[in-house]
Amino acid sequence: MLHCNACRAKEPWEGSDGAIHMVKELAAVAPAAAAEFIPQVADLARLASFQHAYNMHESIWRGLPGLAASLGVKAFKGQYLELFLPPLFADLRCGHQLAEAEAGKCISALRDLVGPRIFAGRLDEQQRAAMESDPNILPPKGQPGLDAVMH
Repeated sequence: MLHCNACRAKEPWEGSDGAIHMVKELAAVAPAAAAEFIPQVADLARLASFQHAYNMHESIWRGLPGLAASLGVKAFKGQYLELFLPPLFADLRCGHQLAEAEAGKCISALRDLVGPRIFAGRLDEQQRAAMESDPNILPPKGQPGLDAVMH
């Protein structure tokens, strides 16, 4: 018996989703080769005009911290971080719960990777406000969350 997925052609976003995973894996073994694809990954993160865009965004946000670490903190924060900030913060309020959660986790991980002060220095006023108020953004590593402080 065939499953439904076997009965249809691959959607273009699914190919892009696979490419995102391949760039992440490439970065682990050949960071310089992967680096040339980072602007295209950022372009994909800005797309929201098709039904499954936020499914693809989940993959980007899930893989971006590992990709950043593989590229090296200095290279990532100097050349690529700011490409991802607008779509990351936009996805915190996109209405797709899984994409919102992954965006929050990604923001938290990138902040911890590059350092909270450096990260905050790259943000605009709205983004800084989201850092303080969005429940999907975790507290910095080594700092207790609100629940731990209140108990």
